[in-house]
Amino acid sequence: MKPWFSKTLLSYNKAMALNASSLSFTRDLEDAIDRHIVECDRIARALQHLEDDNARATNAISVSEITQIE
Repeated sequence: MKPWFSKTLLSYNKAMALNASSLSFTRDLEDAIDRHIVECDRIARALQHLEDDNARATNAISVSEITQIE
């Protein structure tokens, strides 16, 4: 094997390894972002549920106060 070919092959293998590492990092990053999006959606639904419960409780308190006044 010619020395220049050996160096070129080594450089090619290093580049391929770096590319594979970069692809893996990108995939991991995309997975982490997807997990965060799912978690944010879950939190948004929980907050909406709390707001709905709060609105129902406020209505119940108002009805209770009106009933006590009469």
